[in-house]
Amino acid sequence: MDDVKRLLPLVAATICTIIGLGIITPVLPYLTKGVGASDALVAMIFSAFSAASFLASPGWGRLSDIIGRKPVLLISAGLTVLSYIWLGMATNLWEVYASRIMAGLSAGWLATAQAYVSDVTSAEKRTRGMGLLGASFGIGFTIGPGLGALVLTVSDGGYLFVTLASAFFSLAGFTVAWFFVGEPQRDKVKVRQKFNPLILLKNHDIARICGLYFLIYLMFTAMEGTFALWGLTRFGLTPAELGLFLVFGGVTNALIQGGLIGVLNKKFGEARLVTFGVVAMFCAMVSMLGVQEKWQILLPMALFSCAMGLVIPAVQSMLTRLADEDSKGVVTGAGQSMASLARILGPIWGGVAFSYGVSLPYSIASILLIPIAGWAFLLSKRYGKALPA
Repeated sequence: MDDVKRLLPLVAATICTIIGLGIITPVLPYLTKGVGASDALVAMIFSAFSAASFLASPGWGRLSDIIGRKPVLLISAGLTVLSYIWLGMATNLWEVYASRIMAGLSAGWLATAQAYVSDVTSAEKRTRGMGLLGASFGIGFTIGPGLGALVLTVSDGGYLFVTLASAFFSLAGFTVAWFFVGEPQRDKVKVRQKFNPLILLKNHDIARICGLYFLIYLMFTAMEGTFALWGLTRFGLTPAELGLFLVFGGVTNALIQGGLIGVLNKKFGEARLVTFGVVAMFCAMVSMLGVQEKWQILLPMALFSCAMGLVIPAVQSMLTRLADEDSKGVVTGAGQSMASLARILGPIWGGVAFSYGVSLPYSIASILLIPIAGWAFLLSKRYGKALPA
């Protein structure tokens, strides 16, 4: 069987899981506000999830190296279902935070799924495989928010039904994984091999790529964390209008990662795609500064989606190709931790900059992306297409 076709059950399970996350994400600030949270605590609910995910991702990846990919996928999905149920039953602020921290600590799906892709794809098709996995995120975040709004409307504002809908889709992901996702053929790591959290310091190539990945994500999440406020302040965008722009971005990202990435990788290689992605993000930030009318937001949204659609699968593929056979899980987990750390810090620095000027986060990011693009270019010259299989 074609190695990319072998990923279809995993992609289907991932779509279900991400739909669950997409359903709850737009509703979460309102749910948190409803239990008495201040504006600051409402914003920090996302950082709590990301911080927990940052701490847990390498451990999940390493556990999947030891006991197998499928068991970790199932454990992660099962705990996520329980976290949504807890969130729906929460009656005070500490429970809301605790349930989201539990969800973050359970977020081992992505790192393990990335390692799974590495196990079942050849080096030539790995970036395309990572793109399919990334496209499943784009699809999930396109469908999820719309479903969340529909459930909220039908239930007349009942947050319990929204959280149960998230739990249902996570359970659907668990079910698909249980019945259709097979354990890839690989040698499991013996337990006596200790998990080494300093792996990034020992492998300079992995450290360089993870460092670049962190900086790219740090710029992106600053935009992501302030986009709604920017749209509201500049154009008075309604939640429905913001949702439509997010759907457009999700569709664009899915098209890049689900289709074009394989062709582009074959022509240019992963390292060059990362450079192209950084340049696209620079153009997106600059174009944000020039938006004068609502419809013009489509351009930066398309550029941001293209940027991350190129960067994410290319970096994931590079990391798995540079990792030893018995440490791919922990390396993909480390990469995911870099993204999670950026998701903690990016909205913070973006929000602080926004408080001094509506467009200031994008001006600062435009300047910082110039040396980041230079670093990406140097890495592309260093690696080119010469990465190991």
